[in-house]
Amino acid sequence: MIICLVFLFILVHMSIIWFWYRMSKNPSVVDVGWASGLTLNGLIYLSQHSLSPRTAIYGSALLIWGLRLGGYLWWTRISHKKIDRRYTILSQASHIKTPLYFFINFHLQGLFIFITHVTHINL
Repeated sequence: MIICLVFLFILVHMSIIWFWYRMSKNPSVVDVGWASGLTLNGLIYLSQHSLSPRTAIYGSALLIWGLRLGGYLWWTRISHKKIDRRYTILSQASHIKTPLYFFINFHLQGLFIFITHVTHINL
């Protein structure tokens, strides 16, 4: 059940990030989405365990890491409307329309988040 929850969450999360990209015209938002996706999925995983000092420490460390990374990426890229050059290069090299290309790109990154987390789930 947790696998389905994590998969569904990532699908919705990365779709929201893609809509954010469409509104802002800045594909760099996916970097913030990557940090928040990893963090939130880690918290979903931790929520499946009973509360203990260990899970509290892991959860706190995960939140600190995610907020620090996501905040840094937000501040250095998104708030200053900076578009990361690598995304410009990727979209120019693509043979499909840019919005579709980034939809696929964002969801592939979501798949990598899923793979990262599914390896830690006890089946």
